Amino acid sequence: DLHSFPTRRSSDLHIVRYEHALLAGAPELWRYGLHLRDEVEAQIVELAQRIDPARPWQDVVARIRDEGAPDPTAVLAVYRDLIEDARAFCERRGLANLPDAPLIVEPTPGFLRAVTPFAEYQPAPVYRPGEAARVFVTAPPRTAPRAPLELAQHALPQLRSRVVHESWPGHHLQSAVAQVLSREVRRHVMSQLSTEGWAQYAEDVADEEGFYRDDAVRLLRLVSLLWRAVRIDIDIGLHTRGLSPREAVDELVTRAGLHRGSAEADVARCCLRPTYQLCGAVGRRELLQLRADLRARDGSAFSSRQFHDAVLSFGGLPVPLIRWGLGLE
Repeated sequence: DLHSFPTRRSSDLHIVRYEHALLAGAPELWRYGLHLRDEVEAQIVELAQRIDPARPWQDVVARIRDEGAPDPTAVLAVYRDLIEDARAFCERRGLANLPDAPLIVEPTPGFLRAVTPFAEYQPAPVYRPGEAARVFVTAPPRTAPRAPLELAQHALPQLRSRVVHESWPGHHLQSAVAQVLSREVRRHVMSQLSTEGWAQYAEDVADEEGFYRDDAVRLLRLVSLLWRAVRIDIDIGLHTRGLSPREAVDELVTRAGLHRGSAEADVARCCLRPTYQLCGAVGRRELLQLRADLRARDGSAFSSRQFHDAVLSFGGLPVPLIRWGLGLE
C-alpha cells in the first residue's frame, strides 16, 4: 500500500549538503520548485494555445498523447529506433565525444514496475567495461485495464525528449564516459544532482539544437519539465512539510498531468529515496548556471562541446564540485 510508505524527517535532507554538495536548504529548494512550476506552466499554456486555442492545455496534451500512442507490441521497437536517432543527431551536431557503448532496451522487471512509471536507465557495471547498459521500459500488457491510458504516456511526441534523457546525450552518454575515466573517484562517486541534472539538461540541449521537430514534441517536453518541477515540491513536502503520500499523488495528477497509477509509482520512489526526485530540475538549474558563468568568463573562446566534455570528465561528481574543478570557485 502506497500510503503505508514511511516518509523521512527533515534531518534526512542533510543529503542535500553532504551528498549533493548544495548549500541551499529545503525552504529555498521548495520555493524554487514552485517558481519553476509556475514558469513552465505559463510556457505550456502559451504553446498549447498556439496548437489549439479552443482547448485547455491538459486537453491538448491528452489529444496529442492519444493520437501518438503506439501499438502495445511496438513500444520497445519505438524506443530502440529513437535511441539510434538520438545518437546520430548528437554525432551530426558534435555535441560531445561519443564513446562506443552498447545499450539494450527491454521491459522493466516485475520487481521494479511499482516504482518505475515510464522508463529508467540502468548503467553497465562499473568494473565490467563493455557490458551493455539498459533502458527499462514500463509498457502495459495489452489486456491491462488501464492499457490505453498508460500507452498514451509512451506516445511518439513524448518519447523524443524521453530517449534524450535516458540515452544520448543524457544518462547513457554520461555513464559511458564515466566508465572509461582513469580516476577512480570520478568513476564511482555519483550524485543524482549531476546524473539526473545532466539528463534533464540534455533535454534543453536537444531543444536548442533542433532535435524536437514540432510544437507537439516541444509541448510534451515542457510537460515533462513541469513534472520535474512538481517533483521538487512533493519531495520537499513529503520529508519536511507534512505532505501526505495521498496529497502528493493528487498533486502529480492535477498539476503534472500524470495518471494515478504512474503518480503512485512516483510517490513510492520519492518515499524510498529522499532528495532523488528533486535532483533532476535542481541539477539542471546548476548546470545551466555553470554554462552561463563559463560562457561569461571565456567569451568567444567558449565552446558548447568543450563544456560538455569538461563536465563529463568529472563523472557523476556533484555539480558544485565540478564548478570548483573548472575554476569558478
